[in-house]
Amino acid sequence: MTAWLQGDWVRLLTVLSLAAGTTGFVWIKVQMAESARAIGAARARTQTLLVEGSRLQASLDRASRPSLLRQRAERELGLIYPDPAAKVDLYVTEAR
Repeated sequence: MTAWLQGDWVRLLTVLSLAAGTTGFVWIKVQMAESARAIGAARARTQTLLVEGSRLQASLDRASRPSLLRQRAERELGLIYPDPAAKVDLYVTEAR
């Protein structure tokens, strides 16, 4: 009878080991799939951000062109370049 009980323990440990191994294998596969999905989402987000960054850089480059800045300064602020031949007198008074 003792040999039979020892055989049952061996079988039980074998089944538990196989179950634990299978569970571990499946858990690792699930973790790998989740990691792959997260990496794919990160790559897609990176591409989106790169495109948006390029668009914003192009917009900034376009907005900071000297000719455009000059037009906006004249139109929106009423600024004009002074006539180089014009004489400007500057009077300074003492602040009180």
